[in-house]
Amino acid sequence: MDPILSIQNLHVEAGGRHKRKTIVNNINIDVAPGEVVALIGESGAGKSTIGLATLGYARAGCHLSGGKILFRGQDIMTMSTAERRQMRGKEIAYVAQSAAAAFNPAHMIGSQIIEAAEIHGVMDRDSAKKRMIELCKQMQ
Repeated sequence: MDPILSIQNLHVEAGGRHKRKTIVNNINIDVAPGEVVALIGESGAGKSTIGLATLGYARAGCHLSGGKILFRGQDIMTMSTAERRQMRGKEIAYVAQSAAAAFNPAHMIGSQIIEAAEIHGVMDRDSAKKRMIELCKQMQ
């Protein structure tokens, strides 16, 4: 069975044009449908960098400098911004390891919870808001 996600020779660098440092070097990961893969390592090992790269993101000051990231056979690194935006949160997502990285404190948490469902047409705004309230009540 073909992998749903295949990261091939991923390379991520940090720094400017003349002074670059490799922070992720030649990573290869295949994930089959239904399979769960965990990235384990100490702080600063590149786990979050790899997770974000899987969505075609790079942190400020970093860039994806090599390799392929294939999701359902399509290379995320060659997709347009609009194509990646349509896919993110609907078909593929990154789950941050800490709450501090998951939500933006400058925005109301309720708005952030309903955003993906509304943007991707999973629910209308009122339905998403009602579901968000139900979920928040469960956490009390």
